[in-house]
Amino acid sequence: MRFLVIGDTHGDFAWMQSKVIKRAKRDQAEAVVQVGDFGFIWSCDDDEVTRRLDNLNRHFAEAGLPLYWLDGNHENFETMERFGAKPDAPEMVQLRSHITYLPRGVVWEWGGVRFMALGGAHSVDVSHRVPFISWWPEERITHADIHRALDSAPDGVDVMLTHDSPHYEELNKFLTSFNLPLKMEEQSRANRRALDGVVDALKPKLLVHGHYHHRLSGQRDGTTIVGLNHSKHGAEAQMILDTETLDEQIAELRNSKS
Repeated sequence: MRFLVIGDTHGDFAWMQSKVIKRAKRDQAEAVVQVGDFGFIWSCDDDEVTRRLDNLNRHFAEAGLPLYWLDGNHENFETMERFGAKPDAPEMVQLRSHITYLPRGVVWEWGGVRFMALGGAHSVDVSHRVPFISWWPEERITHADIHRALDSAPDGVDVMLTHDSPHYEELNKFLTSFNLPLKMEEQSRANRRALDGVVDALKPKLLVHGHYHHRLSGQRDGTTIVGLNHSKHGAEAQMILDTETLDEQIAELRNSKS
């Protein structure tokens, strides 16, 4: 199976409806997967959310492409829950015929490759947000999320799709340039440590994440990690994965960093 993975969209459905579908069709992808900060949808009432989801679904249905997404920290979790997209749902949640939400810790198989989604992250700009209007505490990975992920895959997975990232050298270097206040950095680091534990236990071959609005790549022990940029950066926000050639693609990513 061949699919297109895209980074943060922040509700930029127009980009998905045009550029993402065009890229997916050009590269013969069978599905699109979005890795958090989908943008579900802060300031809209439920009627507007319905209209926007219906419109997005129409474009993907006309293209014959399913769209899968996981939650980030820029989501309205109250609205998500009203529409059935609960982070602790036990299985994928089909919101529309061609739009499916991937809850935290859900595991599935495509083309003989085992995948896990694990959304969530800490908003470093939380001090500038308004609780339950532009920020929701459900954004962070919880202990329950960790246990659910570990219990869902006792034999490990091949690929993890996450919003935040575990620690790895290239990300650590990137983060030093921000000089975040100590409290913000401690909270952000705690979320990454949660992912550290899951990744170290499940040992995926590949992990693809968003959140940092920067294209990154590196290694954590035996896991190759790719960070995607956000939608305004076009190609840096996209990558093709093919389950038939996954090992070769991972080897190319590793060699490019050597």
